[in-house]
Amino acid sequence: VKSDTLMEVGFEIFSEKALARGITTDKADMIVASTPFALVPKGQRALYDIIRERDADFYKRLSDSGFALDFGEDETGLLMKAYRTGSGFYIDVGACELIINGQIAVRSGVGIKSLTPSGILFDDSSELAVDAIISCTGYRSMNETVAAIVSREVADRVGPCWGLGSGVRGDP
Repeated sequence: VKSDTLMEVGFEIFSEKALARGITTDKADMIVASTPFALVPKGQRALYDIIRERDADFYKRLSDSGFALDFGEDETGLLMKAYRTGSGFYIDVGACELIINGQIAVRSGVGIKSLTPSGILFDDSSELAVDAIISCTGYRSMNETVAAIVSREVADRVGPCWGLGSGVRGDP
């Protein structure tokens, strides 16, 4: 999701425009926190319909460049992915344009077999010459962070730090 679009469309409630209408950060936080989770997916689906339409060309060019993207199993987007699985989302602050214009090469859905003197050999026998390799594999779960800061025992008692029990893949 483009950062600008997310701020203008998705988080407008936290904007200067909202503040001008009398919606302070405290009020915005209360509105968001008091919305029952059962109602959130429908609103997020409608929001991501707007976002997909607004930035359709951007998403097409990004997808055509090899970037694997989706808006969630049920098309509810970033917020629901964060709540449900804590993964599978990216907020673009400029790198996507570098992918689209070819300055950054992306390979999705294929593993790295080995590194070569000039780049990467993939599982499918394709090769890519590169100047640098940045492997974007995500981040560790919050449970691992809790274990590192507090203890494994506490992390195990806490359990997953995400999930709504929605039935979506990855949602505990």
